[in-house]
Amino acid sequence: MKALWPVFPCEEKYRMSTSVSLYIRIRTAEGCYRYKKPVYASNHRLKPLCALVDGKEQRHPEGSYHLRYVRNDKRDWEPVGAEPAQALADLSKRQKIQAAIAAGANFVEPEKPKPNAQRPLASAVTEYLGTSRSTGPL
Repeated sequence: MKALWPVFPCEEKYRMSTSVSLYIRIRTAEGCYRYKKPVYASNHRLKPLCALVDGKEQRHPEGSYHLRYVRNDKRDWEPVGAEPAQALADLSKRQKIQAAIAAGANFVEPEKPKPNAQRPLASAVTEYLGTSRSTGPL
Protein backbone atom coordinates (compact mmCIF):
# COMPACT_ATOMS: atom_id res chain seq x y z
CA MET A 1 0.00 0.00 0.00
CA LYS A 2 1.37 3.40 -0.98
CA ALA A 3 1.42 6.30 1.50
CA LEU A 4 -0.97 9.15 0.83
CA TRP A 5 1.53 11.79 1.98
CA PRO A 6 5.20 12.26 1.24
CA VAL A 7 7.57 10.35 3.46
CA PHE A 8 10.89 12.00 4.17
CA PRO A 9 13.64 9.44 4.68
CA CYS A 10 15.90 11.92 6.43
CA GLU A 11 14.56 14.69 8.62
CA GLU A 12 17.97 16.26 9.26
CA LYS A 13 17.47 18.43 6.19
CA TYR A 14 14.49 20.05 7.91
CA ARG A 15 16.15 20.76 11.24
CA MET A 16 16.14 24.24 12.72
CA SER A 17 19.06 26.43 11.75
CA THR A 18 21.45 27.02 14.61
CA SER A 19 23.54 29.69 12.93
CA VAL A 20 23.78 33.08 14.57
CA SER A 21 25.55 35.96 12.85
CA LEU A 22 26.81 39.25 14.19
CA TYR A 23 26.30 42.41 12.15
CA ILE A 24 26.81 46.12 12.70
CA ARG A 25 24.10 48.53 11.58
CA ILE A 26 25.64 51.66 10.08
CA ARG A 27 24.47 54.79 8.33
CA THR A 28 25.82 55.08 4.79
CA ALA A 29 26.92 58.26 3.04
CA GLU A 30 23.52 58.41 1.29
CA GLY A 31 21.78 58.53 4.69
CA CYS A 32 20.24 55.06 4.69
CA TYR A 33 20.97 52.34 7.22
CA ARG A 34 22.60 49.02 6.28
CA TYR A 35 23.69 45.88 8.08
CA LYS A 36 27.37 45.10 7.45
CA LYS A 37 29.84 42.55 8.77
CA PRO A 38 31.96 43.82 11.68
CA VAL A 39 35.76 43.91 11.51
CA TYR A 40 37.71 41.52 13.73
CA ALA A 41 41.24 42.25 15.00
CA SER A 42 44.03 39.68 14.86
CA ASN A 43 43.24 38.58 18.45
CA HIS A 44 39.67 37.56 17.41
CA ARG A 45 38.08 40.52 19.11
CA LEU A 46 35.93 43.12 17.45
CA LYS A 47 37.40 46.43 16.40
CA PRO A 48 35.08 48.92 18.08
CA LEU A 49 32.36 50.16 15.73
CA CYS A 50 34.23 49.21 12.54
CA ALA A 51 32.39 47.73 9.57
CA LEU A 52 33.52 46.05 6.36
CA VAL A 53 32.14 48.20 3.53
CA ASP A 54 33.04 47.24 -0.06
CA GLY A 55 35.98 45.19 1.25
CA LYS A 56 37.43 48.11 3.22
CA GLU A 57 37.39 48.84 6.93
CA GLN A 58 35.39 51.91 7.95
CA ARG A 59 34.78 53.33 11.42
CA HIS A 60 31.17 54.27 12.20
CA PRO A 61 30.72 55.78 15.68
CA GLU A 62 26.94 55.81 15.20
CA GLY A 63 26.83 52.04 14.60
CA SER A 64 25.21 49.40 16.78
CA TYR A 65 25.63 45.62 16.85
CA HIS A 66 22.81 43.22 15.99
CA LEU A 67 22.42 39.44 16.03
CA ARG A 68 20.74 37.69 13.12
CA TYR A 69 19.18 34.25 13.59
CA VAL A 70 16.06 32.25 12.79
CA ARG A 71 13.26 32.09 15.36
CA ASN A 72 9.91 30.44 14.62
CA ASP A 73 10.84 30.06 10.94
CA LYS A 74 11.42 33.81 10.61
CA ARG A 75 14.63 35.80 10.45
CA ASP A 76 15.09 37.83 13.61
CA TRP A 77 17.36 40.82 14.25
CA GLU A 78 18.19 41.38 17.91
CA PRO A 79 19.96 44.60 18.91
CA VAL A 80 22.79 44.04 21.39
CA GLY A 81 24.20 47.56 21.81
CA ALA A 82 27.34 49.41 20.78
CA GLU A 83 29.87 47.68 23.06
CA PRO A 84 31.98 45.08 21.21
CA ALA A 85 32.62 42.90 24.28
CA GLN A 86 28.91 42.76 25.12
CA ALA A 87 28.08 41.96 21.49
CA LEU A 88 30.46 38.98 21.49
CA ALA A 89 29.06 37.77 24.84
CA ASP A 90 25.50 38.00 23.50
CA LEU A 91 26.57 36.20 20.31
CA SER A 92 27.98 33.30 22.33
CA LYS A 93 24.87 33.16 24.53
CA ARG A 94 22.51 33.14 21.54
CA GLN A 95 24.54 30.40 19.81
CA LYS A 96 24.16 28.19 22.88
CA ILE A 97 20.44 28.90 23.09
CA GLN A 98 19.93 28.09 19.39
CA ALA A 99 21.90 24.83 19.76
CA ALA A 100 19.81 23.83 22.78
CA ILE A 101 16.55 24.56 20.96
CA ALA A 102 17.72 22.57 17.94
CA ALA A 103 18.57 19.66 20.26
CA GLY A 104 14.99 19.65 21.53
CA ALA A 105 15.20 21.63 24.76
CA ASN A 106 12.22 23.73 25.78
CA PHE A 107 13.29 27.34 26.02
CA VAL A 108 10.85 30.10 26.83
CA GLU A 109 12.13 33.50 25.79
CA PRO A 110 11.37 36.22 28.33
CA GLU A 111 9.05 38.91 27.11
CA LYS A 112 10.90 42.11 26.34
CA PRO A 113 9.06 45.29 27.23
CA LYS A 114 8.17 47.39 24.24
CA PRO A 115 10.08 50.67 24.32
CA ASN A 116 7.08 52.75 23.20
CA ALA A 117 4.45 50.88 25.18
CA GLN A 118 1.54 53.15 25.90
CA ARG A 119 -0.24 53.01 29.21
CA PRO A 120 -3.23 54.91 30.54
CA LEU A 121 -2.53 58.37 31.94
CA ALA A 122 -4.43 57.61 35.15
CA SER A 123 -2.14 54.69 36.05
CA ALA A 124 0.97 56.76 35.30
CA VAL A 125 -0.26 59.61 37.53
CA THR A 126 -1.13 57.16 40.33
CA GLU A 127 2.31 55.55 40.12
CA TYR A 128 4.05 58.93 40.09
CA LEU A 129 2.09 60.25 43.05
CA GLY A 130 2.71 57.03 44.97
CA THR A 131 6.48 57.24 44.50
CA SER A 132 6.65 60.99 45.19
CA ARG A 133 4.68 60.61 48.44
CA SER A 134 6.81 57.70 49.61
CA THR A 135 10.10 59.56 49.04
CA GLY A 136 8.87 62.73 50.69
CA PRO A 137 9.87 66.30 49.93
CA LEU A 138 13.29 67.05 48.54
